[in-house]
Amino acid sequence: MNVELEGRAKQWEWGVGMNKERETIHFVINKRKSIGIIMLVFFSVLVLSGSMLYLFSLSRFQQAKPIQFILNLHSRHEIFTYLKNVQEIENQFYDIVHQQKQLSASEDFNGHQLVSLYEKAIPALEQLMIDLAKTETNPTIMENYHLFSEEIKSMRDAMVENKFGIEKNDPISRERAGKYIDRYALVSRLRRENLKTLFDRYNISYIDMGDKIKYKVK
Repeated sequence: MNVELEGRAKQWEWGVGMNKERETIHFVINKRKSIGIIMLVFFSVLVLSGSMLYLFSLSRFQQAKPIQFILNLHSRHEIFTYLKNVQEIENQFYDIVHQQKQLSASEDFNGHQLVSLYEKAIPALEQLMIDLAKTETNPTIMENYHLFSEEIKSMRDAMVENKFGIEKNDPISRERAGKYIDRYALVSRLRRENLKTLFDRYNISYIDMGDKIKYKVK
């Protein structure tokens, strides 16, 4: 009987010991989990605080509130995305305009040379209008987009009228061509001013070359 009681006592002591060991293991595991969660929260708060401090310091440098600074970053992104999409169209367009100016200023200039230029330039301008129409736009650059579209169209219309005037010796068509050229000059100036306003507002570097604005797409 004593042996049996002694055996049961040992089993009970062994069970208590195992329970205590399990409790100790669970305690250590839970403690490590708690420390891990605390450290994760701590580092998350630290990173968030650092990010907010960085944005706040930049916003103060830019003389803008943090929210406004973030909105400005978004607008800058929209501007650069648009300019990247239209830069090749701009280059081709101004190359055509430059060819016409260069030919008109040459000493051996004549109407037949202009007609030959127009036969290539008019379809090219119409294709540029199509390419521009396919370009993705956004609210920040919408006005500039419409002005650029009108700029290309005015030059195309001027060339069409002048070509007809030269071929048919029609003074009315030449007069209309002159009016389209005036419109092109006006719209071109308005677009440059709009572009400069956007660049100044969002602190984007550019070079004003008079007849066009030079910039870098970042």
